[in-house]
Amino acid sequence: DVEGTLPDGERAKFSGTSFAAARVANVAAKALVLSPSLTPTHLRTLLIEQGEAIPSPFAARRLRARETLSTLG
Repeated sequence: DVEGTLPDGERAKFSGTSFAAARVANVAAKALVLSPSLTPTHLRTLLIEQGEAIPSPFAARRLRARETLSTLG
């Protein structure tokens, strides 16, 4: 789930790839600022390995932004 703001200012939780993609892109950009030499392959591996496995019939992981970025500095 991704927390977001509704038009009336209230906070709500949303889920789905369209919400998650923006958050992952944000963390990826911050990772590249902290470590500009990361290759796309290394960045992808970092995001996946630092993610939390979630119970699912799919190979799903939950982004852990703080843990991912803390490994870089």
